[in-house]
Amino acid sequence: MGRGSSAGGEQELRAGELAAALRATASRYRDLFERNLAGVYRTTADGRILEVNPAFARTFGYGSPDELRAVPVQRLHLDLAGWEESLALLREQGEVRSGERRMRRRDGALVWVLFSEQLRPAEDGEEVIEGTLIDVTSHREAAAGIIQAGRLAAVGTLATGVVHEVNNPLAGVLANISFALDTLPGLAAELPDGTPARTAAAELASALGDARAAAERVRDLVRHLNLFARAEDETGTPLDVARVLDATLALLANQIRHRARLEIAIGEAPEVLGNESRLGQAFLNLLLNAVQAIPEGAAGSHVIGVSLGRAPDGSARLEITDTGAGMTPEVLARAFDPFYSTRGGAGVGLGLPTARAIVASLGGTLSLESAPGRGTTARVVLPPASPAHREVAAGNLATPRRRRVLVVDDEEVVGRSLARILPEMEVQSVVGGREALALLSDDPDFDVVLCDLMMPQIAGEDLYRALPPGLARRVVFMTGGAFTPQARAFLDAVENPVLEKPFELERLRALLASGAPFPGG
Repeated sequence: MGRGSSAGGEQELRAGELAAALRATASRYRDLFERNLAGVYRTTADGRILEVNPAFARTFGYGSPDELRAVPVQRLHLDLAGWEESLALLREQGEVRSGERRMRRRDGALVWVLFSEQLRPAEDGEEVIEGTLIDVTSHREAAAGIIQAGRLAAVGTLATGVVHEVNNPLAGVLANISFALDTLPGLAAELPDGTPARTAAAELASALGDARAAAERVRDLVRHLNLFARAEDETGTPLDVARVLDATLALLANQIRHRARLEIAIGEAPEVLGNESRLGQAFLNLLLNAVQAIPEGAAGSHVIGVSLGRAPDGSARLEITDTGAGMTPEVLARAFDPFYSTRGGAGVGLGLPTARAIVASLGGTLSLESAPGRGTTARVVLPPASPAHREVAAGNLATPRRRRVLVVDDEEVVGRSLARILPEMEVQSVVGGREALALLSDDPDFDVVLCDLMMPQIAGEDLYRALPPGLARRVVFMTGGAFTPQARAFLDAVENPVLEKPFELERLRALLASGAPFPGG
C-alpha cells in the first residue's frame, strides 16, 4: 500500500514536471513568435488567416494581428495568378525554402517579401500553410536605384557622343530657316497681289514655318538628352518658385482647362537656387504628365491640384496631383526610365526622367506616388537658397550698334548661318582655332569672339588661353553639348558666357549686344 502510494506520487510528480516543461516550452515558443522580427503566419490553402505575429501585421500596415483575422490572404497578394501558381508548386514540393514575391500593404502600397513556407496537413485533413517572411522592399528599391543609375549613365554616354554631332548641323538648319523667314516677307511684298508667285511665296513661308517648328522639336529633344550627358548642372541664381510655377501654369492653362478643374494652393516657400527656364521645364513636364493622365471629355469630373509651400526642414515643396487612371506598380517602377512611355508614339519617354535630372542637379528630390484608380502625386523638394547667395546682375544691355563679331567653328555652315541672321552686325567667320589665331594676331579689334568649345587641333580652351587677357574676355563659348571632364572644369573656372547650339536667336542677339568684355580672363 505504501509502495503503491509512493509510485503514484512519483508519477504525479513526473506528470507535473512534464506539464511545467510543456508550459515553459509553449511560453518560449509564444515569446519567440511574438517577438520575432520576421513575419510568421499560419493560413489555410483557401486563404483564411489562422494566426500571424505582430511583425507580420506591421509588414502589411495593420495595427495588430487581430485586425488581420477577417482579411483573406488574397487581399495581400498583388498577383493572384502568381499566388495560385505558388500554391500549386507548394503542393507539389511540400515546401519553398526561399522565394520572393510582390504583395500589397493595407494602404495599397507595394511591398516585396522574401519568404519560406511549407504545407502541412491539419488533423481534420485541411491544408495549412506555415511560413515566415521578411520585408525586403528597401533592398529592392536600392537595387532598382542602382539599375536606374546605370540606365541614366548609358543614356549619358549616348548623349555625349550624339548631342554635339546633332546640334552643330541643327544650328545651321534653324539659323538658315530663320533667315529665310525673315527675308521672305520683304521679297513677297514686291510681288503683285493675286499672282502665282505671291501665292507661292505665302505657301513657302508656311512650309518654312512648319520646318522650323519640327527642327525646334528636335532641338528640345536633344536638349533633354543633354541633361543626361552632364555630370552636374549649374545651380544658377535664387528663384521665386511661385513665380516660375505661375508662368508654367499660364503656358498650360488651355490644355488643363479641357481636361480637369485646376485647384491651386500657393503658400510661403523659400527661394531656391536654379535656372529659371530649366526649373520651369521640370514643372512643365510634371504638369503635362498630370494632364495626359486624364482622358479628354470629362473635365468636370477631374481635378489637377497644385500646392506649394515650405517643408518642415525649410525646403520648398511642390506637389502636383491628378485624378487620372494612376499607374500600376509595374509602370510606376519604370516611370523614370529614359524612353519608357505608356502613350505609344505620342510620347518619347523623357518627360519624367528629364524633370528628375533637373531637380537632382539642383540638389532636390522628385518622387511619385500612384495606384490604379487613385491618380498620381508628384512631389518635388528643393533645398532653399542660403543668405550667402546673391543674385547675379542681369547685365547692362547697351544700345544696339553694329558690332564686329568673329565666329570660330570647325563647321563652316555655322559661320555662314550666323552672318545671315545677324545683318545688324559685321560677322566674319573662320574654320578652326589656327585660322582664328592668325587672324586675331593681325586684327584683334573684334567686339565678340564666338568660339566653339570642342574643335580638333586647337580647341576653344586652347584658343582662349593663347589670347591676351583683354581679348580673352571678349570670348563667348559655343557648345553642342559634348563635354569632357576637362572642358567642364574649364567652363566652371571661367566666367565667360556659354551659348548652347542650336541658338535661341533672342538670347544670341542680347548677348552680342551686351557689354563685352565679359568677366572672364
